[in-house]
Amino acid sequence: MHSELTFKQDGRHHPRRTPSVSTSVAVVACGLLPCFGILTAPAACQSPPPPPSSQQVAASGPDGNDKTELVSFLQTQVSLLESPSYRERQQAYWHLQRHPIATLRVIEASLPGASLEVGSRLVELLTEFALSDSVAVSDGATALLQSSAQQLTSIGQLANNALSSMADIQEQRAIDLLVLHGARIGPRNFGMNGQFSPIGELALTIDETFTGDESVVYRIKYLKSIETVFLAGSAIGRTHFEAVAQLKQLRNLKLKHVTIDREELRLLRDLTNLEHLGINYVDIDDSYVDVLLELPMSQSLRLYGTSISDAGAERLRQQLDGLEITCLRGGFLGVGTELLSNTVVDRVTPGSAADEAGLLPGDELTHIQGEPIKTFMDLRQELGKFVAGEEVTIRFKRGQQEMEVVARLKEEPDLPR
Repeated sequence: MHSELTFKQDGRHHPRRTPSVSTSVAVVACGLLPCFGILTAPAACQSPPPPPSSQQVAASGPDGNDKTELVSFLQTQVSLLESPSYRERQQAYWHLQRHPIATLRVIEASLPGASLEVGSRLVELLTEFALSDSVAVSDGATALLQSSAQQLTSIGQLANNALSSMADIQEQRAIDLLVLHGARIGPRNFGMNGQFSPIGELALTIDETFTGDESVVYRIKYLKSIETVFLAGSAIGRTHFEAVAQLKQLRNLKLKHVTIDREELRLLRDLTNLEHLGINYVDIDDSYVDVLLELPMSQSLRLYGTSISDAGAERLRQQLDGLEITCLRGGFLGVGTELLSNTVVDRVTPGSAADEAGLLPGDELTHIQGEPIKTFMDLRQELGKFVAGEEVTIRFKRGQQEMEVVARLKEEPDLPR
């Protein structure tokens, strides 16, 4: 509807159409106010100015004005998280999401004094960042959540709950990604001192078939349910050791044919729950003994096919009292006995040196390279004097007949899958 008014122009009255009350209300409701013939909008109805772009920030350098402007802008967005306007709260959250690295710095400064409403939104945002594919963003957000979770506050409890819930998500994502690149995750046996025993828990195996790069290896640290790790092959490096060292729950670790320096080995000091450590066919010598003495394994240390000398092994035994320590040169025959008190062969590993030499279950071994043996421990000790590839003469009884064969020792095989 319109009402008729008149105005005088050129000495004559002319009708003028004006907005009705309802139309005027609509105009005012939108915040459009007449000002000298020009309609203007107050600040409350205008879209907020956009923040500086990430490219601008990057171009300005660490001390540039653009970066300062962005931080100031994000601080304002944090304060708007408790705005009475739903639209402003959502828009502020969106702006904070767009600049994760800068937002993490702002959250670190804002979270300690934040209200419960703002703090809960910041914890929600940190949880999203912690699940990011970006290592820097994920690590930064996780660190802030861990720090907040130590506070005895409502926000601290929210952070603690967030860490618990996202840990399951992070682990499943890590499993999926690692398996996609050739890692094997599942129950398996763990071999120590020539005997294989079922562990019943999830184990991680990474060997030459693994194709993941450092960004994939990084995900190992999220495997909170893994208690056994087997790393094998020349591709294993510092990134693997750094990731494994973060598995605080790890009980069993076996390394085979890896290259590891003393500093990388020292990383394993963080495995405070480690029970068994096996190092097979790894080029370490007596210069590593001091580092081995620092490691926290509580039950056994097996050095198989290394260059640790008898003197080095004896030093380990003296200073790691109570720990089962085995140091053998690495030659593997491939027989097992049912009882440790005798040398009657109970099983022969297919394809092993014993298998190729013709040994059979039921044979009773009596001599290794001319040295008499009476127990399985004697057998293991004599074989431990030889490296893979060396030939040894074995005397044995088969029924009432005494026999002799020559076996070329091999490397101990990988764990059965």
